[in-house]
Amino acid sequence: MSCNWLAVFTLLVLLCPSIGCNSSQSGSVGYSLTWTSGNVDAVPGIDKGSIHIETLKSAAPPLTFAVWTDVDSGSSKGSSGTGFYELTQQSSDGIRLEIRCDTTDGEAATMTIDGSNHDLSDGALFLISTANGKLRVLQIDYDMDEFPTEHGALKTLAKTNQEIREFFGGNNNKDEAAGEP
Repeated sequence: MSCNWLAVFTLLVLLCPSIGCNSSQSGSVGYSLTWTSGNVDAVPGIDKGSIHIETLKSAAPPLTFAVWTDVDSGSSKGSSGTGFYELTQQSSDGIRLEIRCDTTDGEAATMTIDGSNHDLSDGALFLISTANGKLRVLQIDYDMDEFPTEHGALKTLAKTNQEIREFFGGNNNKDEAAGEP
């Protein structure tokens, strides 16, 4: 059974009020997108997953980052305020992610993903995989001014960017599933 990507996305837009742009009084702007695929051979993170893009406006200049996960179902809860953003994501198979970004001076920021700290100056795009029950994180130095927010452009980026494609769809997942190092 094949699944029409546009039909699935349209359904998600109609059913999920969390998709889209929102701004809060706390000084941040966020955008979230979740997509799924009914294809048997769908690659988590490429054909199905979620992206959360956040801009902390309290910083000068504003700090923008993106969290791209292979979790396409379950629940997500995000909140933000002056100098912080946090996201809790739980997949339908029970995997839970705790993500938080903090800045105290508006210039430097730390992203904490399940207890592991990452300096935002090393890259603002975070790829997170939970395949095979194992958490993997890849931080990429990506120009967030050029980061797409439209679903078609994100799908194209997922399929054409070598780092993203290899992280989610490369041999990493196959080797781990086969028990190889």
